[in-house]
Amino acid sequence: MGTNAQTNQENSPLIVELKENAVDEKLIFNVSFEKEDNLLVELYDSSGKFIKQLTREIIKNKNIEKVFKFYVKDLSSGIYYLDFHNNSGRQSKKFVKK
Repeated sequence: MGTNAQTNQENSPLIVELKENAVDEKLIFNVSFEKEDNLLVELYDSSGKFIKQLTREIIKNKNIEKVFKFYVKDLSSGIYYLDFHNNSGRQSKKFVKK
């Protein structure tokens, strides 16, 4: 039983916090990492069309929170999705561009 608890902890999703939602020019979000990890963040429009890769990083520290900032002023107004890929899987966050 202890092994299952450890496995669940190792596969826990990323903790992602958008600082503002809706955004004008700058998209800012925090990602908390409990262990060493790999991170890929991609941007998609509301129809699921890939727009661009925002970052790809190797996280070498444990128990840290990283702040990410991206300029989005060139995006049209609408709904967008951030897709986060890490060693534990994938998850998405929706944001609105004013």
